[in-house]
Amino acid sequence: MDSGRLRGQVAGVDLRVGDDAGGFYCEHVFYVAQKCAMALGCCDTGSVDDTGDTDTGDSQTVPPSVGFLHVPRDAACDDGVVVSQGQRHRVLRLAVGIAIKGLVDGAALAMDAPVRRLLLTGFEAWGDVKSNPSGDFVRHSENVVAALGAAGLSTGLSTGLSTADLSDEGFDRRGQTLITGEAAVMGHMQCSRGQRWEVVGLVLPVDDGAIDGGPRSLQAAMTVWRPAAVLSLGVHRGQALVAETVATDAGLRPAGAGYRHVPQAPSTERLPQNRRLLDCFDDVVPLA
Repeated sequence: MDSGRLRGQVAGVDLRVGDDAGGFYCEHVFYVAQKCAMALGCCDTGSVDDTGDTDTGDSQTVPPSVGFLHVPRDAACDDGVVVSQGQRHRVLRLAVGIAIKGLVDGAALAMDAPVRRLLLTGFEAWGDVKSNPSGDFVRHSENVVAALGAAGLSTGLSTGLSTADLSDEGFDRRGQTLITGEAAVMGHMQCSRGQRWEVVGLVLPVDDGAIDGGPRSLQAAMTVWRPAAVLSLGVHRGQALVAETVATDAGLRPAGAGYRHVPQAPSTERLPQNRRLLDCFDDVVPLA
């Protein structure tokens, strides 16, 4: 049974509002990404005044441009057989495209970097999840390109390929395939204001290496790439897409330069509600 208020549907799949990301590595990543963004001063951290322009005054603070989307478990999770990237990720390509478009279009106008970056993360297989759809999506550049195309963004691959080259069979031999813990540019795009963006993909391990501040961690990638937005994906056992809005440090404790998972550790910090991802669907997904 899926929990969370029903927000609408994406290609026939329920989209729900999440307020409990689970106290495991999914919630850890949502929490750490926001904390890291605030420490680095990236991802639109700061404040916003009544007109929506960023400033450094006493106006209302807003959460960083960081989102976490839980995706449904599917048959390939159990048997590890992925017949086709396009077939497996048909709905997720659309959902991720909507999310990316919303995050990049909502980025601060004051950002003056010649190329802005969105960090897209997923997780590798773990436990009884033989093929994790979140990591499988991020690992294959064809999914990123298809998501950008579905959102109507001007796209292209760092390899010089474009959406015209996209097909479900044989594409991976020409595109990029990510290795866990190694971030790479998976696609290029241009937003509605003409800003140039790169989508940087990162597949994280489902262990403390994802959050310990080490070379395979989320913090390392954010420090190197300084993203203007972060969109993270993770699998759950429900059948709905869930846009998480609340991150706590439940099950998480500081360790060295990063964090470690501590089972059953109670929450000591609850970050402010973050609806940046959920807001991306406002003009696209009809209210339930």
